[in-house]
Amino acid sequence: MINGDILGAPSTLPWATAYSNPHAILQPGFSLCTAAQCIAYQPAAVYEALGTICIGIVLLILVRRNVRPGVLAITYVGLYAISQLILFEFRASEPPGPLGLREAQWTSIAMLVLGVPLLYLLWRRTITRLEKRSPDEPPGAMEHAAAR
Repeated sequence: MINGDILGAPSTLPWATAYSNPHAILQPGFSLCTAAQCIAYQPAAVYEALGTICIGIVLLILVRRNVRPGVLAITYVGLYAISQLILFEFRASEPPGPLGLREAQWTSIAMLVLGVPLLYLLWRRTITRLEKRSPDEPPGAMEHAAAR
């Protein structure tokens, strides 16, 4: 998890990570800890893992509340996009692009502006079909019966 492939900015925080293993997969522009110089970096991979755990907890709460079919998927896409938008502020291993945002942040914005609303609209159009089906009826059975 912390092999140096996802690095944040240089940091003096107590949990910042310095890499001294010559086999660490450091991105260009980052340096190993040596006797002459030791730069520690924000552990962006840990932040990403913590964000994913938080998303998992929210989804678990929703599962326990027995939400309607499709809500988990829409929630996951939205929360993951928000997490990437925030977490990529800490990552220095990817170069910033237009307006100082990284590629993943632009993708996250697109998912929040286009993807989540489109998923929601699709969900609103199809939820009534899902709710009309009986719990023990297999998916597709209603469409098969309508085709007869």
